[in-house]
Amino acid sequence: MRPFNIYVNNDNLVWLEDLRDEITGDFDSGASCFLTVLTNSGTVFVNSAAMTFLPGSTTGEYFGTIDDAVLFVEGERYTARVLAVGSAGQQGQWTTHFIAQRRE
Repeated sequence: MRPFNIYVNNDNLVWLEDLRDEITGDFDSGASCFLTVLTNSGTVFVNSAAMTFLPGSTTGEYFGTIDDAVLFVEGERYTARVLAVGSAGQQGQWTTHFIAQRRE
């Protein structure tokens, strides 16, 4: 997962890059990917937003959008979790942490 910043009161993008078939090693353009954001205490904050394959990508890139209506709290720590189900049914999960920021 690409490191990212999340800003309060903004639309935000989250990226998953280099998604590959674990057997062939080929980039997977037909996966289903879902983003979940959890609070620092582990409560689901954003539930399973679908991620989209980047059209024309040759490197297995997917992105998800978090709408500006999601009320992140400045300075709070969150966990982003991406679940990918590959086109052949295999599953992978990535997790990263971030602190919501205010854009200056």
